[in-house]
Amino acid sequence: MPKKSQTSRVSLESVGTDCSRKHSHMDRVATEGLVQAAKQARRFSLSRDLSSDKDKEISGDSDSLASPVIPRLPSDTSSFSVLADKKKPPKGDRVKAFGTKGKRSYGNELDGGGIEDEEEDVDKLLEQIFPKESESLSGTSSPRRMDSAPGLGYGKGTIHFSLLYNAEECELRVQVIKCKSLAIADHSGPLNPFVRTDLLPTATKSREMKSPVMSKTSSPTFQHLITYPGILESDIKLKTLRLCVMHAGRLGHELSVGEARVPLKKLKPGVDEKIDHVLEKLTLQPSDTVTQTDDRGVIQVSLEYVPDKSQLMVGILQAAGLAPMDRNGLSDPYVKCYLRPDPHKKSKHKTVVIKKTLNPKFNTEFTYEMKPGELAKKTLEITVWDHDLGKNDYIGGIQLNREAKGSLLLHWHSVLTKNQKLVKWHKLSPNQFVEK
Repeated sequence: MPKKSQTSRVSLESVGTDCSRKHSHMDRVATEGLVQAAKQARRFSLSRDLSSDKDKEISGDSDSLASPVIPRLPSDTSSFSVLADKKKPPKGDRVKAFGTKGKRSYGNELDGGGIEDEEEDVDKLLEQIFPKESESLSGTSSPRRMDSAPGLGYGKGTIHFSLLYNAEECELRVQVIKCKSLAIADHSGPLNPFVRTDLLPTATKSREMKSPVMSKTSSPTFQHLITYPGILESDIKLKTLRLCVMHAGRLGHELSVGEARVPLKKLKPGVDEKIDHVLEKLTLQPSDTVTQTDDRGVIQVSLEYVPDKSQLMVGILQAAGLAPMDRNGLSDPYVKCYLRPDPHKKSKHKTVVIKKTLNPKFNTEFTYEMKPGELAKKTLEITVWDHDLGKNDYIGGIQLNREAKGSLLLHWHSVLTKNQKLVKWHKLSPNQFVEK
């Protein structure tokens, strides 16, 4: 009986010849289609072979079956050794060689285990020709992306910086000097590093600052000074400085290299401390945040009483770390001043509105005329508000009088006893004041 398998079988050599060309990543889908077509042709051919073998056994024909055509891809013969080494078993061992694990049957006695082996071999060839989607064409994995949620630090390197706390001015100075040997796992391209700093715990990003971006370097030199005004001694005992080294990618995308944390309670006032810190994984701890009610910010106020003119000079200099009241995460702050009791509200003054900021600078001074004996009975009320089209939002405030406590009492007492200007930072209270 003529061998129909040789006339009906679709040769895989044409497919192998097509695969020998240099494929790009975008040609993968087309090439897989060709291979799937070859698989279908191989199944059909093997089915015809099995039918032909059965007829030969009945007719007594002992001619052996022609061995299947092996695809030969000359582009890289070592990559296709799996198919090159595969030989067809003798006739008597065909049932044993094919086995019984196949899921499809193309005859009464034989099932398709051998066809599954051929499919696995072709799949192995595809994996050798094309890298997986999770890997780049160069053999390295594509860089990971940082989600909006922090905690995806997976780099290495060191950061060198210095810290100086000025207790008299309530100011923390952070000098970002340089970084060394920065690297990000699974990122093979050049880095564009910058440093972002903030004070923890915090309820907002009002204390978040950053250095300039240095392009295409793994050991950048910044020499960038970051200043935090309004850092009280109580903040030094509770706050932690975090420095995050980041990579600025395309279209504003950022990748984390690592972070360094320094508790401020270790600082000595007036001492410039230089620190080398190994970068650690960027994480977000539960203690990093506080509620907005607890932290409303601080305000810097100057007070001076001039006896010759019987005038109280009140200066509203600046505020820092204010609580955001708008949906954009910012506020439009302004300040009101009252000298109570004032039934006719003639002592009311207010500053201009500073748009879209949590660290406004007002540099405004108000004057109240009164005798020294009357000043001791007064209460100076300073409140910070967020300006809106409808009702303005209360951010926080302070009261200075003889019943105040702590730094507020010391500031007010110095006005009554000393004829000199004194500038102080005060923490804003979330409580609104009611005139007694």
